[in-house]
Amino acid sequence: MAMPPPMPQTHDRISAGVDAGIITPDQALALRQLPLDSGPERFSTVSTRDEPFALFRGFRDVFLALGLIVLAIGLGGVAGEVFGLRFDLRIGWDDVAMAAVLALIAWAVAEWVTRRLRMPLASLILAVAFSGAFMAMLAAAIERSQVIPTSVVALDTLAPALFALGGLLFYARFRLPAALFLVAAGLTLNVFQIISSAMLGAPNALALQIFAGASGFVIFCAALIYELKDPTRSTRLAENAFWLHLIAAPLIVFALTGGLNEAAIQSTSSAVWMFAIVFFLGLVALMIDRRAFIVAALLYLAGAIAYTISQSGMPANVQFAVTALLLGLFVVGLALGWQPLRRAFLAMLPNGLSSRLPNPAGPDTLGG
Repeated sequence: MAMPPPMPQTHDRISAGVDAGIITPDQALALRQLPLDSGPERFSTVSTRDEPFALFRGFRDVFLALGLIVLAIGLGGVAGEVFGLRFDLRIGWDDVAMAAVLALIAWAVAEWVTRRLRMPLASLILAVAFSGAFMAMLAAAIERSQVIPTSVVALDTLAPALFALGGLLFYARFRLPAALFLVAAGLTLNVFQIISSAMLGAPNALALQIFAGASGFVIFCAALIYELKDPTRSTRLAENAFWLHLIAAPLIVFALTGGLNEAAIQSTSSAVWMFAIVFFLGLVALMIDRRAFIVAALLYLAGAIAYTISQSGMPANVQFAVTALLLGLFVVGLALGWQPLRRAFLAMLPNGLSSRLPNPAGPDTLGG
């Protein structure tokens, strides 16, 4: 039997709820005053289990984000040109005060824009602004007070960790999924700086691959924890996982490929290896229903296709066109046929495994 479509909670239905004694008049008044986009669990505009993700919520969000960027530039300009405050760690405690004021402004605006209105793009701008100002404030305070001697730990090593701490504070307060991207990025860069300092220079290619693979795997596991906590992708936990996958995927792809690109793929074996990596990543993407791994591997796949086409003896301009055609067909075909392909793939897995995977039933009727 078909289920009836969900009915919107309009003002008429609220009044009907009061008449039926389901809710009190005070509760009805509170519901009417509640903004339509103030849901505590999701920033998304559409309810779908097909990789829920919202970068902006209407043009109002874009307009506000643009205004926040211009406001930040203006605040920095006024602080420097009018009050003479310039962020230079060698000047004095004015740097700490300036960064603290900027962090407080970002936090105060986020109390309305992020916590109340749930605007994802404007909230992301505020998260970056707060994390950057928070990092600058603590870095300047450490430099001036020497609580942590900079002769022991350089500020460029501490800065990414401080940025990640700012992102973590922002997430703890506002539960903005994109803030986890800032946390993961800051911690990854911090570990890289520590390794570089220990090796007295930039790590060699092998060390860089190992670092990228280990970092990507840890972030991937963190994303998977969120996935398994919300297998039906009905809360913001699914968006948390999305943002973590967004940084884990390129790290894992780089670790597997070693940074190979079209210029570096000059043999049949390297092209075959690249196709095998993309195939493996495709299976992982299908299992967890996340396309980030495919997107991160597209550049490397393009290199493998280009090398294969170059062996045919076609003119260079034709090779480029054919490479773009084949890559485009692959992406479009995968985008349109993703869910049927995933259903077929899950059907080949044991029921005990497929039922435990994220989004085991596929998207709802709104999904693709």
